[in-house]
Amino acid sequence: MAPEGDVPMNYFNPILVILLIAGFIVFANPIGFILTGFALLFLLMMKLRVSLLQRSIVSLALICFVYFLFAKVLRVPLPKGLWGW
Repeated sequence: MAPEGDVPMNYFNPILVILLIAGFIVFANPIGFILTGFALLFLLMMKLRVSLLQRSIVSLALICFVYFLFAKVLRVPLPKGLWGW
């Protein structure tokens, strides 16, 4: 068992998540929930080294599911953005 002093501290991942969420907050209104959410998921999966096809499909499917659930079923007003989606 290694002592705690030997464990390297990795600050990049938590800082990346905080920056991406801050970017989501800033850009959700002007760009829209769907595009901003897709970009957030896409970039996080890119950091996790998921293949391009898989991260594209999962990001699109998940953001569509979340949009349908919150905007249509629960009637939560989500930012529409440039194109009014």
